[in-house]
Amino acid sequence: MSAAPGFLRHALHNGAPAESDRLRAAQPDPGFAEADGVFETVRVLGGRPVGLAEHMARLAGALRALDAVPVRCDSSILLLPADEQASALGSTRSTIGADVARQAERCAVVITANALVAGSLKIAVFREAGAWSETILARPPGYAPAQYAAGFRLQTLAGDAPVGRFCNLKTLHRPHHQAARAAAVAAGFDEALWIDRRGRVLEGSVTNVFVVCDGIVSTPTLSSGILPGVMRARVIQLLGPATVRERDIGIGELRQAQEVFVTNALLGVMPVAQVDDTAFDLQANSVTRSLMAVLADQLGSLNA
Repeated sequence: MSAAPGFLRHALHNGAPAESDRLRAAQPDPGFAEADGVFETVRVLGGRPVGLAEHMARLAGALRALDAVPVRCDSSILLLPADEQASALGSTRSTIGADVARQAERCAVVITANALVAGSLKIAVFREAGAWSETILARPPGYAPAQYAAGFRLQTLAGDAPVGRFCNLKTLHRPHHQAARAAAVAAGFDEALWIDRRGRVLEGSVTNVFVVCDGIVSTPTLSSGILPGVMRARVIQLLGPATVRERDIGIGELRQAQEVFVTNALLGVMPVAQVDDTAFDLQANSVTRSLMAVLADQLGSLNA
C-alpha cells in the first residue's frame, strides 16, 4: 500500500515502526480487487484520536461484511503467518473493535512520532501475502478556516451512484468515489454528490449530506446504500429526534432547501455554498452555524 502524498514520515505496519514513503503493498490476493481490505480516517485533535471507538466498530463491521476473519487489536496477532493467525484468533472471531485500548496505544505511537497535534490517521486493514495486515499513517490538517467560511460547492452526478455488495463499506477499492471527486474538482467544485436514477439524493464521494427546510434537518437513509458516516451519526445524535429526519430527499428539495451541509470525520460539519448552479446564502444558515459551534465545543471538551 503506497503512502499517498501528504502523509507524514512516521507510520506503523503490523505494530512495527515504518516510514510512509517506503511502504508498498505486496502483490495483493485476487480478493483485493473485490475490496478485500477496509480503512478508517480518524481525526486527531489535541494530539488524540477523536471517536476511535466508533471508527473501530465500523471497521470491524466492514470486515465482517467482507466475510473476512477479523484481527484483534494486537500486533502480535498481526505479525503471525496466515495459518497461525487463524489459530490464534480461535473460534470467537474477535474483532478489531473489541480492543480499542490496544488500538489507541498504536495510534499514540504514530501521533507521538510525528508530533501530530491536529490532523488525521488512516488505519487500514488489508490482506497482504495471504495474511491480514494493519497500517497506520498520519496526515497534517487538511481544511483551513477560510474553507468553512467559503463553504463547499457540490457537483451532482445523476444516475451514476456506486452499486454492489460493498457500496456502503469504506473499502480500499473505491475507484468510483475517487473518479467522481477528481471530476468534480477538475470542474471547479469541491465535492461530487450522487443522485440516483429516481432523483433521490444519496451521498458525496467522501461525505454525507444534510438539508435544512423550515428548521427540520433531513439526511438520506442508510437503507439507500450510503456509507454510515461516524460524523453523520454524531450529528444525528446532537440534533435529536425532534430536529432530524432520516428519509428520502429529492433533488428538487435539495435545491429548494434553506441550508445544506456535508459531514465527515475530518470536516466535521461543512456548509454548502452551491449545488450545481443553485447558490445558498451562508449568512442565513443559522442551523448549520449553530451545529458547527456545538460540535466544536463537544470536540474541544473531548480533547481538553
